[in-house]
Amino acid sequence: MTDMDAKTLLTPKTKVEFLYSDVTIGEAIAKMKKKRYALIPVLERTSNRYLYSISSSDLLYKMVSLGDVKKAEALPITEVEINRLVIPAPFSKDIESLGDLLSSQNFVPIVDEKGTFLGLVTRRSVFNYLLSERNKGE
Repeated sequence: MTDMDAKTLLTPKTKVEFLYSDVTIGEAIAKMKKKRYALIPVLERTSNRYLYSISSSDLLYKMVSLGDVKKAEALPITEVEINRLVIPAPFSKDIESLGDLLSSQNFVPIVDEKGTFLGLVTRRSVFNYLLSERNKGE
């Protein structure tokens, strides 16, 4: 995997589910439920800049703390406190240096020099790549 960068294993933005920061908690829950996601990237709509990733437990905690599901569903997701930071990496980052991030998060959001979201490198894509490389050597 020497000199391999994040672009090699990138799942491009066009194939990634994400939320814009101006959606409501209800809209976020509906999308995450439909796709069966526990964690999803959040982007700024006008710039497509990666902001953070939000989890279903972050959303649930907000809803429970309010005690009013209908009121909570109408709130923007920007009202939700994020419990876990999912750190992005530049597209020029080599795969080896993504290892630390991938050991503690299921995916690494990949961004350009302006922070624009380009896609994800998933733990699964790295694992599958390593298996295919090992099988080539056999």
